Amino acid sequence: MAVDESVLEGFLKEIAESVDVEACVVALKNGTVAASSFSSSIDAQLAAATSSEIIRAAEACSGELKKGALQQVVVESGLGKIIAVPAGKNALIACVVKPSGNVGLALVAMNKAAKKISEKM
Repeated sequence: MAVDESVLEGFLKEIAESVDVEACVVALKNGTVAASSFSSSIDAQLAAATSSEIIRAAEACSGELKKGALQQVVVESGLGKIIAVPAGKNALIACVVKPSGNVGLALVAMNKAAKKISEKM
């Protein structure tokens, strides 16, 4: 089922209002962008594609090790964190969280949005 991009952008705005994020993307599992809050200085398509691969690899690892369904992937670097969560069978949300951002609050906001997206897609 196709979801209007403005609806998805509304979910991203809710995340941004509740936690200190630089940008977020809703991506399809095939790596394409469904909606994005990335500025023009960051390639949203690249973020969607790489986040999709991270989720795919983490789901495979979790499945092979019989650890259940993937909940989230957190990538920590010196300049911030990238968090990706599945949003149903066909989509995911990935956010770049500022170094000072609260990962727990980001996950709460992202999981709420992921649930809404999974109900619409």
